[in-house]
Amino acid sequence: MSVFPVSAAENKSLAIELADFLHRKIENTDSQDVWSTRNFELLREFSKTNCADCFPDPGTGERQFLWDFIAYVPEHGILIAAESEFDRKRKEIEHDFEKLLYVRCPIKLMMCRMRTEAEAEEIRSWLEDVAKSTCKEYSPAEVFVVYCVWWSESSGGNRDFAYYLQIKGEPMHRAIGTERFDRVHFDRGAM
Repeated sequence: MSVFPVSAAENKSLAIELADFLHRKIENTDSQDVWSTRNFELLREFSKTNCADCFPDPGTGERQFLWDFIAYVPEHGILIAAESEFDRKRKEIEHDFEKLLYVRCPIKLMMCRMRTEAEAEEIRSWLEDVAKSTCKEYSPAEVFVVYCVWWSESSGGNRDFAYYLQIKGEPMHRAIGTERFDRVHFDRGAM
């Protein structure tokens, strides 16, 4: 992969690599503070291996921007936008997921918790419906990842579920070439 994915295949590969990374590294986190802190640490670690900077960066006093977490590659754009919801309520998960619908980036990650395989399937179904009914068009090749964290017991192992949905087509991002800002001329006499 180049510094920034340039094809649908690279987007999908990176999304699956991210889900696999989380599956190997995620730990049981019982409280909301630990949940968010640990998830963002892992996302920063993964992002750094892909030459991406992160926001917010701990220790800088930065607060979240529009999403809980973003990784961006300077001079290219946002690589990963993520939302992490500790609450298992449908309304809360769907609210956070909806924020991901409006960002243009190759990987959109929704992390949430669940207690059973059936609950993971239900969450997947909810979010698929939200994606189809809330926003009608998406950028080609974007990949949505729903990562459901499931720990069997405090001493149990990781039994997470991850799903991905990729928009058909190849990325259509273009660099600014000879384009420039043109001035808007107002009719000052008409008021």
